[in-house]
Amino acid sequence: MIRLALLGTLLLGCDPEEGRPGGEPCAMDVQCAHDLCTPATAEGRATGFANGMCTQPCDAGGLPCLDAGFQCVVFSTGGLCLPECDRDDDCRDGYVCATVGAASPVCFPDCRSGLQCLTGLCDATTGQCVPPGDAWEDAVVPEDAPATGAPDDAGGLLPTCSADGTCDDGGVCAGPHRTCHARCGLGEPACPPRTGCGPTPLGPLCLPLCDDESPCPTGMYCAPSPIPPPPGEGRPLVCLKSGGGMASEAPAETIP
Repeated sequence: MIRLALLGTLLLGCDPEEGRPGGEPCAMDVQCAHDLCTPATAEGRATGFANGMCTQPCDAGGLPCLDAGFQCVVFSTGGLCLPECDRDDDCRDGYVCATVGAASPVCFPDCRSGLQCLTGLCDATTGQCVPPGDAWEDAVVPEDAPATGAPDDAGGLLPTCSADGTCDDGGVCAGPHRTCHARCGLGEPACPPRTGCGPTPLGPLCLPLCDDESPCPTGMYCAPSPIPPPPGEGRPLVCLKSGGGMASEAPAETIP
């Protein structure tokens, strides 16, 4: 009888692990209710989806998520339905509760587990992808704010841009004080003294280092750079935009 039961199971193709709901771990499409598993690895490389996740294809403009409690998140490879959340504890291990362009926060892969953020910036403290605008360039300096504590005035640390918005030596004109910055990051030289690599909408640039004795300009705050430092070096404290420079507000290669 046992042999007959096993034979019947094989013939019917039944699998007790099939039909898993969205958000559950998986390794193969057949295990998921919507026949789509985003695996932990693809072509030998980590996707960032720890232990895989049963998902569903979607299109923010047309094909909605079929299950309640899921939001469509657009990745570089297409849209996927991810489970909604209120805090990190609502998500499985390897995922964080993040705002990534959907109508509400979702359980999103922790970028420290292999996800490649579209911005190239992963906050090692929170595991969230850092959007490019949450940094130096779009900080607002109130017109009536006193011009104090601006590290760009420290002995010519960051030269002022020319009248036409250009910089000498290939620098980039950026920031609320319109100063010249060296490019940094993968394949670029180390930042000049008293500056560290930080995110901006123009790409990673060398931003002023800061501490209690060297405060940031108005509209900025001092925090560890979300850009991974060179091997063996600590994360520099740099001036980032006030009001959430370390939290994800935009898509990460999510797989955003």
